[in-house]
Amino acid sequence: MLIFTNEDKNIPQLPSICLTLGIFDGVHLGHQKIIRRVVEKAAHLGGKSCVVTFDPHPREVLNPDSAPDLLTTTEKKSKLIEDLGVDALCLIKFTREFAGTEAHEFVRNFLVGVLRMKAIIVGYDWRFGKGRRGDIHLLREMSKGAGCEVEQVNGVDVDGTVISSTLIRELVLGGDLERVARYLGRRYSITGAIVGGSRLGREIGFPTANIAPHHEAVPPNGIYAVWAEVSGVRKPGTLNIGMRPTVSNERKRTIEVHIMDFYHDIYDREIEITFVEKLRDEKKFPSLDALAEQIKKDVEQARSILVERGSHV
Repeated sequence: MLIFTNEDKNIPQLPSICLTLGIFDGVHLGHQKIIRRVVEKAAHLGGKSCVVTFDPHPREVLNPDSAPDLLTTTEKKSKLIEDLGVDALCLIKFTREFAGTEAHEFVRNFLVGVLRMKAIIVGYDWRFGKGRRGDIHLLREMSKGAGCEVEQVNGVDVDGTVISSTLIRELVLGGDLERVARYLGRRYSITGAIVGGSRLGREIGFPTANIAPHHEAVPPNGIYAVWAEVSGVRKPGTLNIGMRPTVSNERKRTIEVHIMDFYHDIYDREIEITFVEKLRDEKKFPSLDALAEQIKKDVEQARSILVERGSHV
């Protein structure tokens, strides 16, 4: 997949572009429906498919205090979009200056003038531009003179609920990871950098890697059965999210994973953690020996769950 930004000096000129425009945080089933339609339409036109999205999230620029915890990093989002068969991804560098762009100007000057789009497909609740004044009606009006086709795709309903990134974010933060998986079409994962820790896990026989997540929505405190992927290697693991009450009085939330059957030095590497099942809540134990005994049980339970579920579930 070709990736470029609106600030590139030489933006590629692709033939008969069919595109969609949005934030696409999470690339959930609703997003996937739109993007698959873009790919299908581009093939019908004999052209190329393109997703136009924003980096960073607009609210991180306009109102950082209320910016959402993202479900996906830009890198993860790009990979998920590529996996849907998209030809090109355009990352709009979102700034306060860009936020002042009127919707009709963006369509005329960039989508039509630069990308030369031939078709655009958007979601049922889609809005864009300064003050979110751009909508499907504006698109259809402008398309008449630009020779572009416009389609609107209905939302995806699962269990009587229309899927949205906001809803999924609430479910992640609330710990309902089964519903999250149904709405995403895959199990939820977070990515982050592996950083130095206290190395206490190594002393009690269960070494862990501390994770600094990349501004993503993190599930509630507790112990989880997970898959951990580092440098293309995927292994079963147990993840602890919480305050480590047995070994620390600090009110500092940590995320640390014990990767089973893995003995490599992975500090400063990137890691992806895929959540499979919550094992238990975090609790304070009377001693390190009691903690170690419980961790042993957690590891055995997690291994059993992960073997049963399979690495691709």
